[in-house]
Amino acid sequence: MSWLLDTNVLSELRKGERANPGVRAWYAGTPAAELYTSVLVLGHGEMGRAMEVLLAPRVSLAIWDKFPQPGFNSAVLAAAAPRADVVIFCLPTVPHAGVLQELLPLLRRDCLCLSVAKGLDDEGRPVAQILADMLGDRFAHGVLH
Repeated sequence: MSWLLDTNVLSELRKGERANPGVRAWYAGTPAAELYTSVLVLGHGEMGRAMEVLLAPRVSLAIWDKFPQPGFNSAVLAAAAPRADVVIFCLPTVPHAGVLQELLPLLRRDCLCLSVAKGLDDEGRPVAQILADMLGDRFAHGVLH
């Protein structure tokens, strides 16, 4: 079993001795190899920036953007993807398939791929179908709404 430490768990753990004893005990008893801590965010639009604010203080974070704005230092996919425990797609639905095609040879087998996109691609597929078609059983994946 693997666990993505969401911001609620991380915030609780930051309390140290004041943290909920159950959360502290669970964290202490969970092997580090089962905890996701390296995150690659794809897209630095509104959702990507929100992920940056939420995650940057708590995980090793890389953010890639196809068309970065001046002053933003976009991650290089070839370097960031192999290190990612979790990839969060903060992109519109349409580019998912193309970006996945580029990512597939780079991702570790235990990487979790998540998307926050809604809508359909040019073939009429929702994001859940795109992920299922391209990732199948090879990678854990899901859609967050």
